Amino acid sequence: NDPFQKAMRILLLASAAAAFESATLAQVRRAGGIVEDAAVEWLSRYELAELPSSTTSYVRTSAASPVPVVLVHGFDSSALEYRRALSALEQRGIEAYALDVVGWGFTENGGGVSVEAKRRQLGEFVEYLGLRDFALVGASLGGAVAIDYALSQPPPRLGLVAPQCLTDGTPDVPRFLARAGVRVLASWPLRSLASTLAYHDKSLATDDAVRVGKLHLARAGWEDDQVEWLLGDGYALSSRLADLPPKLRRLACFWGDRDEILPPKDALPVLKRLFPDDTPFTLYDNCGHTPHLERPDAFADDLIRTLLS
Repeated sequence: NDPFQKAMRILLLASAAAAFESATLAQVRRAGGIVEDAAVEWLSRYELAELPSSTTSYVRTSAASPVPVVLVHGFDSSALEYRRALSALEQRGIEAYALDVVGWGFTENGGGVSVEAKRRQLGEFVEYLGLRDFALVGASLGGAVAIDYALSQPPPRLGLVAPQCLTDGTPDVPRFLARAGVRVLASWPLRSLASTLAYHDKSLATDDAVRVGKLHLARAGWEDDQVEWLLGDGYALSSRLADLPPKLRRLACFWGDRDEILPPKDALPVLKRLFPDDTPFTLYDNCGHTPHLERPDAFADDLIRTLLS
């Protein structure tokens, strides 16, 4: 209610709008309903990378550190998924980048949304940043994006946050129902349900959190991209996970012990059999599917401890 705070919020949103010269601009101008400080701040800090295959939107911390971090969000999300973790990492002096995966977020798709297109985009982004020794961190289906990339172009360090990598493919949806299904995916009730399932602390599953998660749906081409992804083959990584550890210098996993989307009691035993015995598995007490949102400070500390030190 403070007039100064309102003025600052308007300036931040105006700054965010000025940063975009794409269909994202219309969406950003409608972002006035967002009240979470971290969301408003990181929305204002978006940048564009003109890559060969896409115009990739991303955010970065203002810090510089010996081992930077590249953060990959989950299914139909955006870099804003890491808004709280980015703030925590920046406070700790960590250089971090969070990109919008092609087909999701605000990235303007120029070469498809397939598994291959996502792998290509990530490789181009790493090259664009000029990174050599870095940590690649993927959450949920972003974990599959990161694993797929690591199998072909291994980063030195890989972090997986409740990775969706043990179930292959996409749902078997008839073509004539795909678009209707995507429109349901965009609906407030489904987005609200997804937000509720993502958190163990249900007080965090606010209407504002749903609004943040829906911002990128205003991007021109979002619906077509989701239909294309839904009708594609998706990721098939379950039989290839054992090939991953020899390619990496470091590997770490992070999970909420109350994850309702990918319960660790089902997935962790499988990954522990496949990964080396010394792989650190960090389990957060009373935490859901997104520890980077629910426990950002602890997540940042554990990321530094297991992958960056």
